[in-house]
Amino acid sequence: MRELRDRHVDPTLRQLARVRRQLLRGEVDVLLLGDSSCLFGAAGDTDTAMIPELIARELGGLRVAAISGAGYSARQHAEFLRILGTLPVRPQYLVTSVCVRTGCSVHVTQHPTYSYELTRVHLAQIDSAARRIRYVHRKPRTDPSAYDRFHALPVTTRWGGASTIGAFRDRLKGQGPPPWPIEHERALFDYFHGEEYSSETPGIADWVEFGRQVAAYGVPTVSYRTAAPMARGELNFPGEFEAHAQSNIKLVDDAIRSTAGADYQIVGGDLDDVDFANATDATEHFSISGRLKLARAIARALIPPLPGDQT
Repeated sequence: MRELRDRHVDPTLRQLARVRRQLLRGEVDVLLLGDSSCLFGAAGDTDTAMIPELIARELGGLRVAAISGAGYSARQHAEFLRILGTLPVRPQYLVTSVCVRTGCSVHVTQHPTYSYELTRVHLAQIDSAARRIRYVHRKPRTDPSAYDRFHALPVTTRWGGASTIGAFRDRLKGQGPPPWPIEHERALFDYFHGEEYSSETPGIADWVEFGRQVAAYGVPTVSYRTAAPMARGELNFPGEFEAHAQSNIKLVDDAIRSTAGADYQIVGGDLDDVDFANATDATEHFSISGRLKLARAIARALIPPLPGDQT
C-alpha cells in the first residue's frame, strides 16, 4: 500500500490541496510556507513542537496551516502563492522560510529528487484554485541516469575550487555519525554553503518572482531565515565564512525586497550553535531553543508588542 501511495500521490500537491480546503472553510489565520526546518528538530529536544505549532503558541492560538518539505524554496513558494492567490479568501498573515542554499545551490536546485521537477510541471498546469487540486498522478520511476548526470554537474566553491557534484559527494562518504574530523566538517560546510552567488545565478530570478507573488498575495508577511550555523562555520574558516555567507544572504534579501513591497519583513540570523540541531553538520535545522527564537521573532514582527510589554 505504501509503495502504491508513493508511486501515485504527490505530497506537495496533497499539502496544497489540504490548505486550499482549509482556506475555503475559513480555518486559516496564518499561512506558513516552510521547508525542512519545519520538519526536523534535535535528538535531545525537551519540547518537540515544530515551528508551525510554536508560531501558533506565540500568536495566542491563531490557526496555522503549513506547506513544508525538504528543499522547498522560492520556486515552490512562489507557485503556492500564485495558485492560492486565485482564491477569494486570504489568511490574516503569511509566514515563509527563506533558505539561501536551497534556492540557489547546484546540489539542491539540480538534484533529481529535491528539484521537484515533476511537481513543478504539475504546479505550472494549475491556473486557478477554484477547482479541486489533483494530487494523484502516476509518477515514473526515477531514471538511474538522472543521478549520473547530477553527479557530473560542475560546481565551484569558495574553499574547494572547481569540482563536480559527484567528486564532492565522494569526499563526504563513509564518515559515520559525528563527531567528525575537522577536514570532513570543513568539507561539509564548503559543500553546503561554499558556492558564491551573483545576480546571474539562476536561483536569484526565482527569489525576485517569489517577492512579486508575496506582494500580489497582499497580506502582512514575515519570512524567517534558515541560515547556516555561522559561529561553527567561522570556526572552520576563520575570518572568511560569515562574510561569505552574509554576502550570499544579502544578494537574496535584495532580490526579494526588490519586488515584495515596503512592508515585507525578514527575521532571524541571531542564532548560536546551541540553537541548531547539530551545528557541525552545516544544515539549517534547529533545536527547540532555535525554533523558539524564530517563532518569537516572527510573532513580534507580525504583532509588535505594546510599549512597555516585556513578554
